[in-house]
Amino acid sequence: MIDGGIYAKCIDLLSPLLLSNTDEVLSSSSKESERLISLELSALNVLMTACEQAEPLNVEFYLNCHRRKLQILTLAADMVDSLTSQKDRTSISKTSIASDLDTVETINKTWMLIVAEEVKDISWIAWQVKSIIDQKGNPCKFL
Repeated sequence: MIDGGIYAKCIDLLSPLLLSNTDEVLSSSSKESERLISLELSALNVLMTACEQAEPLNVEFYLNCHRRKLQILTLAADMVDSLTSQKDRTSISKTSIASDLDTVETINKTWMLIVAEEVKDISWIAWQVKSIIDQKGNPCKFL
């Protein structure tokens, strides 16, 4: 088992890098954006795991991590949707369009399912926090 101090160091190191740019939109090429999204999602997963293991759990910080993850997932889903729109305007072959649109539609559905799962995770965490507050009556102890 890893020492609890390691989780705190991980949080201290990653949080400024991942949570300080929450309003930035990726404006690089689509391949570069895909790579950056994948990298940031992986780093956020590491940060959220560290938050889960740290004592005491900082609920506000943990929810901010999930908020950022939801922002990134939504951005990724939107990128797929915009690619679909571009294909509609630029492709010439009808059979190619149909094949590409089926693939893009499948990818789009996958991203929407991932976004929905993240929303469910956030709802579950909020429900847990509410339950703790209802039981203890003092939310300050848990934040």
